[in-house]
Amino acid sequence: MNSLHTESLLARLVGLLSENRTDTPWMDRTQVAEYLGVTERQVRSWTETGTMPYSKQGKAVRYHRERVDEWLLSQPTQRRERCRSRR
Repeated sequence: MNSLHTESLLARLVGLLSENRTDTPWMDRTQVAEYLGVTERQVRSWTETGTMPYSKQGKAVRYHRERVDEWLLSQPTQRRERCRSRR
């Protein structure tokens, strides 16, 4: 993949991430799945394997939007495209 195409995809991803901001930075599994355009099962898998950053608030698992954005941007292009293509 050429660098122009990669830069274009990255710019599109950053734009999409910016559009989905809300007042609270914390999301539950359902919200983060919707935010990323993947299934809750996929989010659970990433959480259980320690692939995706999360925090426990009591017994509840929560995902901080900024950490999720950083994590997504650090992922291989293929995973980023898969996440955003389902929206």
